[in-house]
Amino acid sequence: MTDHKQRFEALKARYPYMFVECVGHMQKGWLPVFEELCHQVDPLGGEEAQLHWVQLEEKRGHASWIVKFRNKTRANTLRLLQMSDLILAAEASTAKICIVCGEPGDVDVGLVPNLALCQHHHEQHARGEPLHFKIL
Repeated sequence: MTDHKQRFEALKARYPYMFVECVGHMQKGWLPVFEELCHQVDPLGGEEAQLHWVQLEEKRGHASWIVKFRNKTRANTLRLLQMSDLILAAEASTAKICIVCGEPGDVDVGLVPNLALCQHHHEQHARGEPLHFKIL
């Protein structure tokens, strides 16, 4: 098992309630950002509110991490407002982080699909070489 896979499995074990209905893939380079985000939203009442990630993916070069609550209550709506700023900031930060390795990068809109890549992985992608960035 790869280090990324082990870390992602450990994250799911630490916060099992967050991953009950999750689809998609976590990207290797963005795992540290996502780990920190999970640590930040948990104290806001994530487990009590039954917060869970429903989708983890890449869209237009940055992360798209969608969350919902099992119970729609006023308290959970307020929690979601608190968490939204954290989630949006984490997602936005991934546009400057290589999806493959986590080094600083930028979204290259000339590539299809648009991906945030460091110089090394941009060159690799431009040569047509595969990029392995999903934690399966």
